[in-house]
Amino acid sequence: MRQEYVAISAAEAAKLKQRINEVWERELLRHFVVKINGAPFSVVGLSRNPNSSVQQLIFDSTGAFEPGDLLSRVRDELRCSVEELTGLGTRARCSGGGVKSRGGW
Repeated sequence: MRQEYVAISAAEAAKLKQRINEVWERELLRHFVVKINGAPFSVVGLSRNPNSSVQQLIFDSTGAFEPGDLLSRVRDELRCSVEELTGLGTRARCSGGGVKSRGGW
């Protein structure tokens, strides 16, 4: 396999990152905020593709994510609620504060 390196400027890198994030938000993931007693607890990205190997990605307060099944576990909890977020910039809004780490989930 042939590998090539192409140098790009910081502005080009930022533009590419924005385009990749937009594709993730529009085409790959639906985003949900999980709340406990009305307070944001975690953000979950749910795959739009039912055949994807990873169905849920759980985002924490550091912006990191990992596979998990939080949505299915909180739906039966009385003190928990789930709200779907829409629109571009969803992940950036969620990681901007207010979402606590998922703790022991």
